[in-house]
Amino acid sequence: MTLEGDAIDTGKREILLRELAVRGGAASLVRDAQGKIDPLASLAAREVTPPPAAGPGAAWHFRLAALKLSGLKVSLADRGFEPAIKYELADVSATLKKLSDDLRASVPFEAALKVTQGGSLSASGSFAPDGSLADAQLTLTRFNLAPLQPALARYATLDLKSGNVSASASLKYRKTKSGPSLGVTGSLALAGLEIDEAQGGDRFLSCKSLSATGIRFGLAPDRLAIKEIRVRQPGAKITIFKDRSVNLATVFRKQEASSTVDSGKSKPFPVSIERVRLDGGTVDFADLSLVLPFATRVREFGGVATGISSNPASRAEMKFEGRVDKTGLARVDGALSPFAPKRFMDLRTVFRNVEMVPMTPYSATFAGRKIASGRLSLDLEYKIKDGKLEGNNKVLLDKFTLGERVDAPNALHLPLDLAIALLTDADGKINVAVPVSGDVNSPQFSYGHLIWQAIATVIKNIVTAPFRALGALLGGGATKLDAIAFDPGSARVLPTELDKLKKVGEAMQKRPKLKVIVDGRSQQALDGKALRDDKVRRELAAAQKVKLAPGEEPGPVALDDARTQRALEKLMAARSGKDAMAQFTAEFEKNAGRKAKRVNPALALLGTGSDDREFYEAIYRRLVELHPLAAAELETLARRRAAAVSQALVEDAGVDAARVATGEPGATGEATQDTIETKLRLDVLGAKP
Repeated sequence: MTLEGDAIDTGKREILLRELAVRGGAASLVRDAQGKIDPLASLAAREVTPPPAAGPGAAWHFRLAALKLSGLKVSLADRGFEPAIKYELADVSATLKKLSDDLRASVPFEAALKVTQGGSLSASGSFAPDGSLADAQLTLTRFNLAPLQPALARYATLDLKSGNVSASASLKYRKTKSGPSLGVTGSLALAGLEIDEAQGGDRFLSCKSLSATGIRFGLAPDRLAIKEIRVRQPGAKITIFKDRSVNLATVFRKQEASSTVDSGKSKPFPVSIERVRLDGGTVDFADLSLVLPFATRVREFGGVATGISSNPASRAEMKFEGRVDKTGLARVDGALSPFAPKRFMDLRTVFRNVEMVPMTPYSATFAGRKIASGRLSLDLEYKIKDGKLEGNNKVLLDKFTLGERVDAPNALHLPLDLAIALLTDADGKINVAVPVSGDVNSPQFSYGHLIWQAIATVIKNIVTAPFRALGALLGGGATKLDAIAFDPGSARVLPTELDKLKKVGEAMQKRPKLKVIVDGRSQQALDGKALRDDKVRRELAAAQKVKLAPGEEPGPVALDDARTQRALEKLMAARSGKDAMAQFTAEFEKNAGRKAKRVNPALALLGTGSDDREFYEAIYRRLVELHPLAAAELETLARRRAAAVSQALVEDAGVDAARVATGEPGATGEATQDTIETKLRLDVLGAKP
């Protein structure tokens, strides 16, 4: 410890110090099992009060230009966990300037340290020693989370193997007559997270990276607002055990209820997240409750959720997609109340072109037979309102055949081969449907159980009246390899359709004199609406300064979000004139028979939007209707679809480019509920084989 530039002026009653430097040294800070930190507890028991004022001219004053600490080591331990959580801080340094006996004077500071287990922290800013204010800039770099494993182990049978967090934040604290207030803004990044199951060591949850931007945290007023969370390559595991329990529930330890809980009367802390994006996720699913254990994996899972809020009246919109095996497609879209899903949920889950041979464990358990071949498409619609579930489920089996028998005590005892023969249409497809209803507080649904429940219901009806079923199957039609389905407004070849094109390629290898002509098609109603809807969503994203990568989907619209509501009103004015909102509001109120509740511009700055979702849904629909769409855009879409199919035939199906041509684009009045079909035609190549 060194002291330099000291001076004492007895006349002015001043002590002036230039620099006090402390180099080297070590300290230990331990929280015991009862939660006490002895040195801090001793300090907290005392109130720092200024010394009593002396008589006129009698007060002494001191000033210290700089206090410098360097080369310090600090050991931290929390023995409230078993084993204790420990971190070692090295190269701790700090510089405080302009210290004096005036406890209200601002003290600039800089500080930095390294964490031996991994990571570093730097800070700068200023504070008042009397605790009335503080301003700081904090930067945390690659802080190792692994030593926090004992804290996770208290609540779950999980093993935190790796992970580090980085963050930058600006902090502002003020203590006023009305009370203290705190505001923090910044960003956070998590990398290399891996959490395994404590028993067995299988991966439970992982994440290559997670970033949270636009974080705003405050106390007085309370709020936590996050602009965007982006998760890259997340991984998760879902397992159903033999007793039908799920690993998601069993890994978490039961906690004793706290006697201090306010019986649900306390107001929840306001939380809002504008957007959550997932990229490249993987979900491993296993069902061990079956006669033959089953496992599968959903790859490339990703999508967007918007409008997540702790407001009970809010609705989070979501849209996710993943790949099942090689050519299967899985989608989830809809809305729910994120903090109270039992109050409201309206979700649709779709599986397309899923290979059924891996589903043999389900058929073995419920039907006593293996699956020889087939592909599955599944539509699940679940709606929950005030705890009551209503589901509408549709199952499509393509080229489905059963194989050898398996010993299963609870299998269906029905003539399955006859039932399948009666159910299979001329295209080799089986369509079944089953409604589901119940109390979400005790759901007993699972993916495989639901499929076979639907099939069993239809089989029982079929085998009791086979001739009626036979009459329903009269008709014909070949497999529609000549129709390639596209999502409305899109020219992306879906995995399901790529499988069709490969079959076309295989057929053309056996027919060398044929060429295929691709006639691109568009549909006025579905494509037009999808293109206009996409344009409006991109305008909204741009208005809210959401940066989208080239070709990136803008995601669904958060109609409960204040910024979105303001952006919708501005777009309406830009589209139809400055009086457009007033005219639209009057029209809405006339039709609805009530007053519209528009967002308050001032409250919108604080993130408080209007709860009149119906009104802003109407604005959004009107903007989609009003958005201009040139006829040439539909023709361009048709040409792009033809080009995409041609490219897939050459690159994925292995067809010679000389044997693929595109026809003239056109419009079609035909469309399925969800897709528009581009047509394929065959012609003679005209060249010698």
